[in-house]
Amino acid sequence: MKKLIVLLPLLFTLCVVFGQGINVPDNILDAFEAKYPDAGKVVWKLKNDTYQAQFTYETKRLAYFSKAGKWLKTATMVDEIDLPDAAMEYIMDHYEDAEVSQVQYVIDNKKQSYYLTILKLGDNKIKLKFDDDGKVIV
Repeated sequence: MKKLIVLLPLLFTLCVVFGQGINVPDNILDAFEAKYPDAGKVVWKLKNDTYQAQFTYETKRLAYFSKAGKWLKTATMVDEIDLPDAAMEYIMDHYEDAEVSQVQYVIDNKKQSYYLTILKLGDNKIKLKFDDDGKVIV
């Protein structure tokens, strides 16, 4: 019975991973499970030698891992209202006609954090990074 309880989460993870046609190595699955043991359904993608896990853990998140299984960063989807006031002022001053289409709060493995803001201006998308105080990061 204990073996069954231990194997069920692994079997579920494998079904989700293989159901997507992506073979995620065990070291990456282990690193993900260690960092987010209570994560909901995980959808994996492989982009430029980086594994991306899309999942829900309190809110929608994206976690990135190297092929070596090292956690690189996590992006948490946040609302526009969560942006610092200075960031919103910058957007209104420089991109008056743009619409904020997505905001992510990103924390990387160097303990640096920033807001990645994607604006939609006509057919164009503009990506801006802001620090925690709302200053633009170049």
